[in-house]
Amino acid sequence: MVVDGTKRKLQPRAFDLLVYLIEHRHRVLSIDELLDAVWRDRDVQVCSLATAIARIRAVLGAGASGDEVIIQTHHRVGYRFVAVLECDARVAW
Repeated sequence: MVVDGTKRKLQPRAFDLLVYLIEHRHRVLSIDELLDAVWRDRDVQVCSLATAIARIRAVLGAGASGDEVIIQTHHRVGYRFVAVLECDARVAW
């Protein structure tokens, strides 16, 4: 993926999580929903989700001052993608 003109790598599972968060950005997604949607039938721990969220935040960056929120954490509930999306029309799909 390209972030601010720089190519960045994101592991496949974390990328799938990012896509799911963006597709459902209009609401808070529960931890169970995210685990079911991204890890499907695999037996994973909540820490796997937290690690993937941390990787997404690291790749996308949170701004130099750290005040830009990309993914909101709703403690004991889930997560919500809140960053403003900008699409480059020159990017070919």
